Order: sequence, then structure tokens, then C-alpha cells
Amino acid sequence: MYNYIKGEIIEKQENFIILENNGIGYEINVSLNTLDMCGNVGDIVKIFTYYNVKEDDISLYGFYTLEEKSMFSNLITVSGIGPKMALQILSGAKLSDINVAISSADVGLLSKIKGIGKKTAERIVVELKDKFGTFGTLFNYKDIEMSFNANNYTTEATEVLVSLGLNKTEASKMVKLVYKDGDTTEDIIKKSLQNLGR
Repeated sequence: MYNYIKGEIIEKQENFIILENNGIGYEINVSLNTLDMCGNVGDIVKIFTYYNVKEDDISLYGFYTLEEKSMFSNLITVSGIGPKMALQILSGAKLSDINVAISSADVGLLSKIKGIGKKTAERIVVELKDKFGTFGTLFNYKDIEMSFNANNYTTEATEVLVSLGLNKTEASKMVKLVYKDGDTTEDIIKKSLQNLGR
């Protein structure tokens, strides 16, 4: 139902954030990884979401990257693992480590995650190993996350420049011109305005 929600972080707690969009505050359950990466209260952020509906519960789960959402989607296909446990797994280790553990059948690493016993770890490996194959060796998650951050920052900077009077094409060209690896949204806007003589 919801692919993503973009809005202002109103509140951050240990396992959820409240994101305000158009006057609506969405309580979104998140992993510790997403909690660390999504920014601070007051920041505008884009969170990919999973809408979970049960007879006794309707809840939103959120992810800072599509890769984490994909891992979550795979984990909840494993028998006995629901959204809450999947989020617990994502909070218990780096995404790249979980991926490598599954693809290499490292039950020991998975069972070290709080709340995940050996039998659950074995089920994860058995049911997901064929899906993952050598996936863990093909992708560098750090690079993927950096790339995603860069896209997020440049998109936000472009939107700010448009709000300041530039048309979208001009704003996009300016952002591409000034952007350097590691720049935040604020860095990009500052350099763009300097180039424009503002």
C-alpha cells in the first residue's frame, strides 16, 4: 500500500520513529541500523515501508535503504519469522553480515543475534540460501548505501533550489556540477548558492 513515506522526523525512540507528512504522524517500526542512518529529529527523510495487517494489529515497518527492505521481505517468508522478529534480526547485525551468513550457511553468526536460537538460524539458512546463492560476494553494501545517500541528498538539494526560484532543469544541473562524494544536502545547497552568487 505504501512504498515509501517522505517527511519530517518528529520523534525517535529505540525501535520506532514518528514521521510527519501533510499533517499526519506515521509511527514506523525500524531497525537500529535505520535508526542510526535516518538522521535526527527535524530532518526530512525518505523511508521505504512495509504495511503489515493482521486481525489484531496494523503497523508500518520502515527501512532507510531498499536493500534492508528486501532483506526484511525475504526474512518474513521464513516459517516462524514475523515482521517483529525480522526487524530484530536486522537490528542484531550489519546487513552485509546477515547476507553473507545466509549465503555461506553460517548458522553460528545468525544464532548470535539476540532472540535468534540455533533452530531459527538453521531455518533461515535452509529456506533462504538458494535465493541468495553468492549474492553476498557480488555486492558491496557500503557502496550501495553511500550511493543511496548521495541520491537522497542530491534529490533534496534540487527540491530546495527549486523552492528558491530555479527551474528543475537548472537546479538539477547545478547540483550535479557541485556535488562531491561525501557531501550532505546542506553542503550541496551551500555550494550551489555560491556558484549562483547568492
